[in-house]
Amino acid sequence: MKKFIFHSASLCLRCDTNVALCTECSAEKRRIMLKKIRCFYWNMRDRGKGGQVIMITILAVFSMMILVGFSAKSLVISRQRVAEVHTETGISSGAVTGTSVSTGSALSLEKELEEQVQVEKPVQTPAEMVVDTSGLDAFHGFMTENAYTIMEEQIKTECQKRQCKSAKKLNYQQTAEGSFDVASFVLLSDGGIIRCDYNLKSGAVSISQTEYSEVDITAMHNAEMKSEQEAVERQQAADKKKAELAKKKSQKKASTKAKKNKDKSKKKSSSRKSATKKKAKSKVRKK
Repeated sequence: MKKFIFHSASLCLRCDTNVALCTECSAEKRRIMLKKIRCFYWNMRDRGKGGQVIMITILAVFSMMILVGFSAKSLVISRQRVAEVHTETGISSGAVTGTSVSTGSALSLEKELEEQVQVEKPVQTPAEMVVDTSGLDAFHGFMTENAYTIMEEQIKTECQKRQCKSAKKLNYQQTAEGSFDVASFVLLSDGGIIRCDYNLKSGAVSISQTEYSEVDITAMHNAEMKSEQEAVERQQAADKKKAELAKKKSQKKASTKAKKNKDKSKKKSSSRKSATKKKAKSKVRKK
């Protein structure tokens, strides 16, 4: 006896065809759904809740998008993990099979490989170290570019020999009056001090090791600053004393000149008096 199975849900009642294939019915359903949505929105808008409906709709759409994104991401991650597990399983099984074939030859081959690795292992030399020379930028203020490059390479070589990672110029410098030679001092990261001699006229540059420490250079700098300050103070005192002497001299000269002028005025007045007396006597005699 044949059994008949009726799929009433899969047939369209209007056109008696599959609902999934009936485009007219699906379009009609979409129109009805949109009409219901519009009616709902208009009803809520008339109540003064149109903005709330729009916001809720936007939040719902964003929530659905976030959920779909997380689902897709988790699906992709799970597939990647499954693929990695399959790959690791295949590699491990192949390794087990290979080792079970020949144990003696594998051990000898491993020894040979270890010996080759020990022989070919690169030995790190001091030249491969990276030295930070950013602390030498102050030399650009009075040194040419070519001289700076030569000095920088010499300091890098010295740092690599001593396993130093950085070099920095100290503030103290030595200069000789009437000479173009400038002696600067560079502090290395191990605490050592290098002297750098540079000629401003010829551009010649050279470095040399010293027995100084940073404390010694600081003491020399402070002593030189103190000596310069004392020289300035002595010069100021001498200038002040000279100005006072010049002031006294000018005052004395002014007083002397005033005295002379006073004497001259006295002489003039006395000569005038004697002249008037002579005139009076002559008049008396005539009478």
